[in-house]
Amino acid sequence: MPLVRLEQLNENNLDIESCCCLTYDQELKKDAETKKKWLRTMMRRGLRGLLLFEDDAPAGFIEYQPISLAPCPATGENLYFINCLMVHIWDLGPGSMQGKGYGRLLVEAAEKDVMENTDAKGIVAWGLDHEFWFMPHTFFQHLGYKVVDSDGPRMLLVKKFAAVPDPSLRPVTFEPELEAGKAAVDFFYSNQCPYRLYQLRRWRKVAEEFDDEVVFREYKTDKKPVMDEFGIKSGLFVNGEEVFAGPMTEEEIRDKISAAINKLDDDFGWGE
Repeated sequence: MPLVRLEQLNENNLDIESCCCLTYDQELKKDAETKKKWLRTMMRRGLRGLLLFEDDAPAGFIEYQPISLAPCPATGENLYFINCLMVHIWDLGPGSMQGKGYGRLLVEAAEKDVMENTDAKGIVAWGLDHEFWFMPHTFFQHLGYKVVDSDGPRMLLVKKFAAVPDPSLRPVTFEPELEAGKAAVDFFYSNQCPYRLYQLRRWRKVAEEFDDEVVFREYKTDKKPVMDEFGIKSGLFVNGEEVFAGPMTEEEIRDKISAAINKLDDDFGWGE
C-alpha cells in the first residue's frame, strides 16, 4: 500500500504548489515564480493550502482563501473559496493519481482545516458544467456542495458549516470594442494561475506577428476593480466570442487569429 500524507502549504513546499497542474512543461515553470510571489502575498492575508504526497511524490494540492480576497467574480461573507484543486494526471513522474480518491481527500481535509483554524462558516467552490477533467461541478456536488449560482458553464457551489447567506456570482458585463478590419483579442488573467500566464505569453507573441491587424488587450484581474467591473477572473475573447484557451499550439492560435481577421471559421474549431 502506498504511503499517503498531507502537508500544509508553507515556504518549503511553494515550489511544488506554484507549478500549476504539477506539470513537467519547462516553459510553464517560468510562470511558477510569478505564482510564488502571489502565494506569499496571499498567505499573509489568509490563504491556506494542502499538498498531498504518495510515497513522497507530489500527487495533488488544494488552495483556498477568504472569498473577499479570492481571485473570483464571487461575493459572500464569512466564507472561504477554493481557488484550485488538482490531482496529478500525467503519465510522467509518479504517473496518474486519478481514481484513487485523492480529490475527495484534499477537499475534506480543507474543510476540516477551515472549520478548525478559521472563523469561516463554509467553503465555496467554482465548478464547470463540462466533461473535462478540471473542476467539474458534479464532483463537488457528490461531496455535498450545493449549486447556488451559475453563469453559462460556470457554477458556484457552497457547503455551509453554519448559517450564512449564499454567495453569488458577479454578472459578466464585458463588452468588447471591435474595429473594422482588425481582430480583437481580449485576455483576462490572474497571477493565481500560472497556466493562464503561460497562455497569455503565447497569445501575445503570436498576435504581435500580425502587427496592426490585431488589437490585443490584457486585463489583470488580481486588481479587484477590474474583476468587479467585468465580472471575469480569467477568459479569452476573440472578436467578442469566448474561446477555450486550452492546450493550443502556436499554429492553432495563429489560425484562430487569422480567421478572426478575415471573419472566417477557423480550421480547428476552438471557438465552438
